[in-house]
Amino acid sequence: MDTASQSLGKIIRRPTLWLVVILFLGTLLRLYDITDEPLELHPTRQFRALIISRALYYPTTDQIPAEHLDFAEQQAAIVGFIEPSILEFLTAQLYRLAGQEITWLGRVIPITAWVLGGLALYSLARQLGSTLGAFLSVTYYLFLPLGVSFSRVLIVDPIMVAMSVISLWALFTWQQRRDFKFALLTGLLTGLTILLKSVAGIILIIPFALFILSAEPVKSAIKNRQIWLILLLAALPSALYYYYGIVIDGRLAAQFKGRFFPEIWADLIFYKSWGLRIIREFNIFAFAAGLMGIYYAKSKPARRILFGWWAGYFIYAILFAYHTWTHDYYHLPMVPLLAVSIAPTAAFLEQKIAGSKFKTVGLTALVLLFLGIITAGSFQTIQFLSNTDHRHTRMELESLGKIIKDLPEGRIIGLSDDYETSFTFYNFLRAEHWPTLGDMNFRELQGGEEQAFEQLWQITEDAAYFVVSDFAQLEKQPILEQRLSGFPILYESDSIRLYTIGMPSP
Repeated sequence: MDTASQSLGKIIRRPTLWLVVILFLGTLLRLYDITDEPLELHPTRQFRALIISRALYYPTTDQIPAEHLDFAEQQAAIVGFIEPSILEFLTAQLYRLAGQEITWLGRVIPITAWVLGGLALYSLARQLGSTLGAFLSVTYYLFLPLGVSFSRVLIVDPIMVAMSVISLWALFTWQQRRDFKFALLTGLLTGLTILLKSVAGIILIIPFALFILSAEPVKSAIKNRQIWLILLLAALPSALYYYYGIVIDGRLAAQFKGRFFPEIWADLIFYKSWGLRIIREFNIFAFAAGLMGIYYAKSKPARRILFGWWAGYFIYAILFAYHTWTHDYYHLPMVPLLAVSIAPTAAFLEQKIAGSKFKTVGLTALVLLFLGIITAGSFQTIQFLSNTDHRHTRMELESLGKIIKDLPEGRIIGLSDDYETSFTFYNFLRAEHWPTLGDMNFRELQGGEEQAFEQLWQITEDAAYFVVSDFAQLEKQPILEQRLSGFPILYESDSIRLYTIGMPSP
């Protein structure tokens, strides 16, 4: 047993038991208020998943009215398909098991994936650092508020991030065993990870390449059949999916437009924003310890896999600079990366402490650090989830839907923070989106011309109703606010307002 394990044994005598306890507590935290409506974070993405899940579930049951089935399929076509609908398919299967559509059930899938990722992360961190370092890593991974919040939302990103950890663990284990079965497992896991979301390939390709080449010469690697098997299985699923979607089907051809903005790379505000987010979400001391972990890792292959992982993350964040700047979940890949990187630094500190006269004080401080991470992460998460109850929002949206259904039929325009996906989902009513300032800025960033208000107002031609649920955005568009003030208000509450802006269709 290594020195780190001996030191840990003086604090806890059953590491496996304590690992189970930490994983259980991390799971329990994610189940807090799980039945609330999916409006706490990025509702557009969450309701997009729910709309597709509904379209996959409804044809499997005879309890759904035909008009609802038709509407569900139409809406799934409108929101479109980007990545393979694996999360949505699994959510639909949970609906089938439950015998009904339950909006929160899909949350179980990213939660399960994240916790399984924690198991792989513990094993990998233990090999790169020490047992105590691995405990610190998995605790950070499971209780960092950013990770907790996003590992329970209905988006594919937390599943992709967890699978990235599992893929790197499989690669590291394969290198030690060098058997066909683990090569097959590594290739399949990596292929699934990249299929879930293609950006995973950008993050994984550099650590894979550096790690493999650190284990054997290039000429030998080229002749290694197991390496070719891993690479083939890693690349083939996504290659087939995107070839079909872009070349044959054509529906995915537009998905790669408007994603890369090299002009942002020259904007210092982007880097300032990125740095401030790291400090705010990850803690500057943890970030520094993670970078130091590259140096303190046990071996050359371990250092290379960490260095490659960091390089892959930074290239991914730079390539998708706009999303790194504006989408907080694009920072999720740093959660396991930083967590694993902490382990070698913790192992180094543990060795220094074990050989000093302050051993008891130092190890006690490390234990208190574990408890502090768990306590602070749990408190912040529970506080965030307790601040709002979105069940009331659903009730209001459904009440609005009933009012509109009793009115003469007409086109609906909406101004909301989720592209009207929640309104559509709850009411089986379609609303067309009025652009926010963010939408307008993004359009200009893509090269589109700035539109005058009267040009935008043409969206409302032949529309009968205008629904506003984002009052903060309405205040940012004073011309729109003034224009709407001239129309009758049919319904108003603290969070929703319904205007009639035209004659309903005859």
